[in-house]
Amino acid sequence: MLHTNDTHSYIQIAQVLLLATFGVLIGDALTIGMASLLPAAMPFHLDMKDMLLISVAFIVITVLASLLSIRRFAKIDPIEIINGGEA
Repeated sequence: MLHTNDTHSYIQIAQVLLLATFGVLIGDALTIGMASLLPAAMPFHLDMKDMLLISVAFIVITVLASLLSIRRFAKIDPIEIINGGEA
């Protein structure tokens, strides 16, 4: 099955989105878990709205940053690279 550069780009974006989402979910779960273990006397307040905003921002920035590298790699011709720069 042949894949075009566009198909590879969509696959790479999906992978980045999946990894970023799982990373955020694991990080958020660990943060909430640690917050519940802290003593009540410790001055720590976890605001869920801020946590959600930061999590979404992280995912969006991660996907946007990956688009820059994906666009750059999509322009590379594999045949030219294999031939040592001679098309």
